[in-house]
Amino acid sequence: MALKILTEAGRDREDFVLRFQAEAGLLRRIGGRRHLIRCDSVIAVPPTQVLELYEESVADRLEQGPLPLRVAIQIARQGADALGWLHEHGVLHRDVKSSNLLIAMDGTVALADLGVAAQGS
Repeated sequence: MALKILTEAGRDREDFVLRFQAEAGLLRRIGGRRHLIRCDSVIAVPPTQVLELYEESVADRLEQGPLPLRVAIQIARQGADALGWLHEHGVLHRDVKSSNLLIAMDGTVALADLGVAAQGS
């Protein structure tokens, strides 16, 4: 498991707390589906999300050098699958980047960090 804890400075800002709570609620509802990170539980004080653990991000992997084409395509497909599922359900991620694509030991990819996601109607 991984812990995402709202910083002390963030706890003093109502907008940060509300966004953190909204992200936790969204992850509890949709996480673990179609390459989206799963939130197993939420702790109120300090505000903490208990998330599934991944080995590294795509950003971490890219620091080692270019990805083999086959791996890059697998990552892109899984990331696109996650985005497609979100869009089908009225959610815009709004912060897709290599550090928000997490890679498991088996190569499975999950999209993380929905802190600035927008939910449509």
